[in-house]
Amino acid sequence: LCGRLERFLFATGQVELLYDYKADRELLQQAFERAHRWRELESLVSWRNVAIETCENISQDAMEAVITAAEKIGLARHHALVDAWALRAAHLISGNE
Repeated sequence: LCGRLERFLFATGQVELLYDYKADRELLQQAFERAHRWRELESLVSWRNVAIETCENISQDAMEAVITAAEKIGLARHHALVDAWALRAAHLISGNE
């Protein structure tokens, strides 16, 4: 996991990682630290907690719509991909850049 993410981050350059749960951010950073790669990546990564942005009703509705659609194709709530899609929808609809 660290190797693939590292290659992606280095190829992308500066990247903003959005998260809604503090432990998710901590686990990702710890994984890079344990792989002895965090020092090289730290300067490329900025973090943003989108939990505040996703508290709006319209954002919550967007997230629920994505989750419902994902369940129809066999993916459950809190599946990493479903959560990413839902957060992206909430982020886009909230108009936050």
